[in-house]
Amino acid sequence: MLSIMFDVSDERCAQWHVGTVCRVHPKLIPHVCEVEADGDELEFIINNSSGLPSLLPGAYPKYYRVQTWYGDHAKWIVGNLLK
Repeated sequence: MLSIMFDVSDERCAQWHVGTVCRVHPKLIPHVCEVEADGDELEFIINNSSGLPSLLPGAYPKYYRVQTWYGDHAKWIVGNLLK
């Protein structure tokens, strides 16, 4: 599961699963403050991105079962990977 947290009071959290449509409205992307991924969603991020901090090629799933990103990195994941 991928959990997406926002810094606005009317929308606090959304979830996304591989193979489903991301229902985060583009206007909310600037309000993304945290993204946490595990399982298939973490594997999807690892396989479809590069340059994100804390990702070591070949490390999943042995060392990192849950990964969290904040700020600009979280916004980048939501804005670019979940199209």
